[in-house]
Amino acid sequence: MSAVAPASPALSSAPVVSIGTRAAQGAVWTIIFSGLNKVVALASQIALAWFLLPKEMGLFATAMSVASVASIFSGGNLRSVVIQEEQKNPVILSQVFWLALVLSAMAGILVAVFGTVSGGLFREPQLAPVIFLLALVLPFMALPTVYSALLYRDLRFRTIARIQFIEGLIRNGGAAVLAACGFGAYSLILPMLGSAIFAWVSCRFAAGKLTLTPPRPRTWPALLGPAGWLIAVSLFAALQTYGASFVIGLKQNSTVTGFYYWGCSLSSQATFVLAVNLQNIFFPALSKWNHDPSLQREKFIQICRVLLLSLVPVTVLQIVLAKPAIEFLFHERWLPAIPVVQWLSFGMLTQPIAVAANALLLARGKFKILAITASAMAAATIAAAVAGASLGDQSQIARWTGTTLFLMNIVVGWVAFRQLDQQSNSYFRAAVFPVAAAVPLGTAAWACANLIKQWPAPVCIAATAVVVLAAYILAVKLCVPALIPELMAKLKLRSLLAGNA
Repeated sequence: MSAVAPASPALSSAPVVSIGTRAAQGAVWTIIFSGLNKVVALASQIALAWFLLPKEMGLFATAMSVASVASIFSGGNLRSVVIQEEQKNPVILSQVFWLALVLSAMAGILVAVFGTVSGGLFREPQLAPVIFLLALVLPFMALPTVYSALLYRDLRFRTIARIQFIEGLIRNGGAAVLAACGFGAYSLILPMLGSAIFAWVSCRFAAGKLTLTPPRPRTWPALLGPAGWLIAVSLFAALQTYGASFVIGLKQNSTVTGFYYWGCSLSSQATFVLAVNLQNIFFPALSKWNHDPSLQREKFIQICRVLLLSLVPVTVLQIVLAKPAIEFLFHERWLPAIPVVQWLSFGMLTQPIAVAANALLLARGKFKILAITASAMAAATIAAAVAGASLGDQSQIARWTGTTLFLMNIVVGWVAFRQLDQQSNSYFRAAVFPVAAAVPLGTAAWACANLIKQWPAPVCIAATAVVVLAAYILAVKLCVPALIPELMAKLKLRSLLAGNA
């Protein structure tokens, strides 16, 4: 890492925004825009539940699972190469752009080829055209790669969060509109094209002009070298996300696949989507502390604790309120998906640990270890889905996969923590212990929901949320008593700095 020049005396009094502060601000903006996206996504889920059948949702889920296998050719993996590059080298950036586009085109071709045999393999004649359409969309998703990487490298998290929000608005709003117009499973794919084009154009203007040099294929192997393990990581992550739908489609039918995928999408909106966005913030921030492992360890623990304490109440509410909320907001045809939402929400209680762990491994360049942990997570999730599908329907599948996800997230966090500290007990005490906040939260929410279950659904949901909020504040004071005073002190300091500016 290059040395930082000392500040000029004339500028010594100017306020300096630290990397940690910029990461925290980026996390705040990400949470705000992800929250807005959550509202839009929930509205879209409600609309899709009324306009789509479980079978149509299952066709889309199976198509996405097929596309996930082709993610080994995805150009999005090259973004980390740009983020870690210190200088804005036009030659390297141009070659990354062309290579990402070529790899994504190869992925599209591979998906299209598989689509020719998919109908017979999954016993669904309607599946092939859905897969072909998805194959056409894939190359467009590589266009923003370089420009978004430049924004992440420069820690411009607010801009990224705003672009991602509008992407989600296009994707979710477009899906609802097209579903209402009778496009069926295609309504979930066509908006992906619009959101990819918007991301490309908006990131291009936000990142600034980049003069693209002609493609130089001879230089591409050198770019693929450092990205090789990241390509494997992307494949395993995609298999973890969509591999369950793939094996469910083989062992069950599109209806069961649709119930599982819909429940997974609903339960993951507030956790998985937010967590992935935050991982893209924590990765470049943690990489700035590679020169100081002790400080990096401290920041890793802080990230785990804050994320867990922030997302635990959300997942608890999803577990307790899944039944009344789905009965009140969604079409009755989706009632069989209630156990899916509950069990997968349980599994996502520990998702923040895996998010922080992946960001840490990326920051330290431990790509091989990251690939190994990702493969273990994917293998465990798919094995759990196979076991559940062999024993029963979507409820059994979710029970197995949710429990596996809960345990594997903790294991992944432990592997990452061992890169900084050999003391496993300190990991469980400092980073995992906040999960215990789910116990009083869950108990309070379950008791409240059962006491007032005869009340109207909106009143029951609101009252349970209030009780969980009160129990959450109590749990934070018991588990991490210094957290609230620390946050208040930082808020006062920021107000003082703003007043003196």
